[in-house]
Amino acid sequence: MNVDIRRLERTIEDWDWTGTVYICGPMSNLASTNIDSFHLVDRVLRKHKDKPKVLNPATLDQGSEYCKLVRQSFSMLVQADKMIVLPKWECSTGASSEIIAATLMNLTIRFVHPAYLTSLMVFEADRSYRMNPL
Repeated sequence: MNVDIRRLERTIEDWDWTGTVYICGPMSNLASTNIDSFHLVDRVLRKHKDKPKVLNPATLDQGSEYCKLVRQSFSMLVQADKMIVLPKWECSTGASSEIIAATLMNLTIRFVHPAYLTSLMVFEADRSYRMNPL
């Protein structure tokens, strides 16, 4: 992924990142497992003036069974106050499930816009959207 790290830092620097932030995004079924994107966002958040606690599921043992990784990821997610979502989340069952759970838990959710892979412009999710239960 081609990334402008300074633009990413400037984009999120004015937002409130106090508390605990969970990084959400696709990992499986991708050539590189997208781990670099998780670690990049992790580094940027840790340098933020609010010094949030960052929960990064890419730090889990990626050699584990998928169901074990899902359990471990959700154990991290329930500790979070906020979520930042990486591009292509909609192609991932795991990331989509995490977003549904975060919405139900009323976490603040912010998305890294997929149209800006070179500049990683971030926008806040429209919180007026709510999923209807079946």
